Amino acid sequence: MRSSRRSWLVLLILAATLLAAGSPIGATLTLLDTLALNDPRNGHQPWGIACGPAGENRVYVACIDGPGHLVVLDAAADTVLARGALTGPYPHGIELSAAGDRAYVASSGGTVSIVDAATLAELHVISLSGTLIDLCLYEPGPTPPRLYVVDMYGARVRVVDAAGAQWMHDIPVGNYPYDVCAILATQRVYVANLSDWTVSVIDAATDEVVATIPVGAYPEGIAADPGLNLIYVANRDDNTVSVIEGASNQVIATYPVGAGPVKLAVDPMTHLVYVVNKTSEDVTVLGPGGPTGRTVAVGLLPSGGIGVDPALGRVFATNMMSDDVTAFSALPGGVTTTTRLRCQPGRVARTRPVPGGGSDAAGLLVANERGNDVPHLDLGSGAAAGRYVPGYVPTDVAARPSDGRAAAVVGDADALYLLDDVTGAVSDTIPVGDEPRGLCLRDDLPRAYVANWGSADVSVVDLDAGRVIDTIPLDWGALDVAVDEVLNKIFVTTWMGLLWVIDGETHEILDTISLSGFCEVNQLAVDRWRSRVYVLALNCPFLWEIDGQTHEIGSALVLPDYGTGIAREETRHRVYVAAGSVLAGIGPEFVVNDVLDLPGTVTGCDVDPATRQVLVSGTNDGGGVIFRVRDGEPDAVAESAAHRPAGVRLSLLSANPAGLGRAVRLRLDASVAAPVRVGVFDAAGVLVRWLGMPGPPAAGARPWSRTLQWRGDDSAGRPVSAGVYLIRAADPAGARPAASVRVTLLR
Repeated sequence: MRSSRRSWLVLLILAATLLAAGSPIGATLTLLDTLALNDPRNGHQPWGIACGPAGENRVYVACIDGPGHLVVLDAAADTVLARGALTGPYPHGIELSAAGDRAYVASSGGTVSIVDAATLAELHVISLSGTLIDLCLYEPGPTPPRLYVVDMYGARVRVVDAAGAQWMHDIPVGNYPYDVCAILATQRVYVANLSDWTVSVIDAATDEVVATIPVGAYPEGIAADPGLNLIYVANRDDNTVSVIEGASNQVIATYPVGAGPVKLAVDPMTHLVYVVNKTSEDVTVLGPGGPTGRTVAVGLLPSGGIGVDPALGRVFATNMMSDDVTAFSALPGGVTTTTRLRCQPGRVARTRPVPGGGSDAAGLLVANERGNDVPHLDLGSGAAAGRYVPGYVPTDVAARPSDGRAAAVVGDADALYLLDDVTGAVSDTIPVGDEPRGLCLRDDLPRAYVANWGSADVSVVDLDAGRVIDTIPLDWGALDVAVDEVLNKIFVTTWMGLLWVIDGETHEILDTISLSGFCEVNQLAVDRWRSRVYVLALNCPFLWEIDGQTHEIGSALVLPDYGTGIAREETRHRVYVAAGSVLAGIGPEFVVNDVLDLPGTVTGCDVDPATRQVLVSGTNDGGGVIFRVRDGEPDAVAESAAHRPAGVRLSLLSANPAGLGRAVRLRLDASVAAPVRVGVFDAAGVLVRWLGMPGPPAAGARPWSRTLQWRGDDSAGRPVSAGVYLIRAADPAGARPAASVRVTLLR
């Protein structure tokens, strides 16, 4: 069966629900602490970069924003050594003196900072009008050094006495000057004029323009090879590099490179040229005779800078959007590494306790949605347990705490990555559809489902075989996916405000539910005990509740802000929504019970039922964080009469404690006309396996009873370990499990 229902009455339901919700019932959510995912002192949005003198192994990075605008990296170890604040707003270009004792930084807000390279203390701040986007240092020897600073909107170069820290004069150049370099031996300064498609040549002896050279479309970057007297120009819009001969001021060659070349760096020892391509997010390597055929992938939006340390033989590129620095070997075949400045956390997933962490507390996977990593936290200590590096743009993570399976989907790689929580490595890479967005793992089978936005389908993955075994086509880009193992249904949200219902065995599309005419749905969560599906909107502050059995829209709820993350806790039937800067707690009556203001912007959440902690990802002024929130609500949740569990009773028929390998027999008695779900959970509340969903012998027959047994195994048929287990039963209308028995298994 496949149908489409457009609920135009949702707006009326939303308004009524908002009025009915009233004030929160009780303040049960409490912020326990905040775990930092990066050093809050670091700057972010790195732009300019400069390498220190040979042997110092220091790289200086100018960051547009953040508390530490100037960050110093260990060029060999890829770690942050120090950071310092700058006075001028929005630092961009940076240069070092030949001796390495001074750093010079141009801030687009109109200042030039002269910094002690050892202490990172500002020695001078020179205020200049204009938008100062880049600079170069000219050190002619006996005469005082000068700074040539490009004023992007002023069509001029502002010349500064670097020793006296004062402005000297201006030199008119072409329109929109964007980058500048110099060759000391020939006394020439070269300026790339973005809008004019030209390069201005300045005689440093007179500070006059002596030539204007036409180049390619929108030259955004320029760099010189002093040894060969060659100047290289990155032409952003025609994907080429122009090569200018310094002796003749003529373009002698034009080479194709990647998409959107914006910056260049020259290794004076090897004469190799490294070209940053902003659009294709990689670096093209050129030799004196043209392209070498080598291309190196970097981070997201590498629009700022690139530097070479000839002594180390390493190249460094800043990536503004992913807030990191990529380092790679100047020689082919070397290792590419990443130094993270800031984490942008997205979705999170609770894992089993971190191996060797010395705590029974759960671990937490965090999708760094603008980076190439998945940090793994030990929630017992709050410390980082390691990180996986599957590739850029991990869009979702999922884990099964019962057996340690963990996975992530990566948008840029179009792949599902299986994560080994013991070794901290990526154990397998499985290609899926285009632009995967959502991921879920089944509790009862080695299956994963991946919602693919670009290819508008769902990939069904056999985790044991390590391959896609089926692809379910949809009409629109898929955003998220969840599974109800009891009903054996897969639920998928897609563009156009649709919720798709898919048979978990045949993968046939059972239904298509239209939730809204104007709100685009996004993330979803499933409460298997109550057969409820909860769906967030992407661009509206709404949460829908859908009956997983009938596919009817039950009601909708107005949230404090647009929802970005959702988690459900099936023991007490609580739903948690991260929205704006708050965490909302929603009870089984589908009413907002509590709203907790958090000191930052929230993005995702998960819940640990054993500790009643809600783990909320977000950002604050210092970067990526995890907010740990305690839900102190008592066991006795206030429920309306409509949600009270009906008569269900569970009793043991075998000895307790029981021995491992011996079947545990139970009797289920019910006075309801619907089937009853029965499951086995461990002491932490994690599902071990479902025992089934027995129902009455005939429609409407009651009371009725069934005999069940559990052979002490998990959903994969593997024997469980000794310990305490809880067997729970609940009717579909129950607000929480209506009956339970505690079983102890002994060796």
